[in-house]
Amino acid sequence: MTRRICIYCIISLVWSLNSIGQTSNQKEILSQEVKSVSKRLLSVLDSIPGDLKWPPVFEIIESDEVNAFAGVIEKQPKVIIHTSVSNITEGIPDRLAYIIAHELIHIVKGHCSSSGFAGTGALKYNFSRANEEVADIDYLAVKDAVGGMPEEDMHCATLAADTLHESLRIYCLGMNKKPE
Repeated sequence: MTRRICIYCIISLVWSLNSIGQTSNQKEILSQEVKSVSKRLLSVLDSIPGDLKWPPVFEIIESDEVNAFAGVIEKQPKVIIHTSVSNITEGIPDRLAYIIAHELIHIVKGHCSSSGFAGTGALKYNFSRANEEVADIDYLAVKDAVGGMPEEDMHCATLAADTLHESLRIYCLGMNKKPE
């Protein structure tokens, strides 16, 4: 029995050591993919906020949570991507481009607070999943929500989506203020 437990311990240790190497390798591979894809996306981005330092900083952090998010620290935009994102992108550049473009749009549209954040925990507090869902609403989502609308009235759907985004921006800025 003791011998069997010892063998299981050795197997577990070897498995753990292998996964550590895979995580670092996964981070390195994803980092190279992000560098390539972000360079391509940034080259065609035509709307850059004037008061922000550009280009954004991209950071890969090791995490089992499939997530990516954007923030601004001292006017420097930052996109953080978890290593587990590679499980869904599977090395396909267009999948990663979709995720990065989504985060860049948050920066360009002003969804990220310019008063900063102190790490991922604070950013998650300031920009929750519910806030993310509101930020994702565009004119097509508004059009679908009301059951469609004539083409000549689509500006109303755009105005509604822009109003939601501005309200979200103001709300998130208010969350960053220290209580008096």
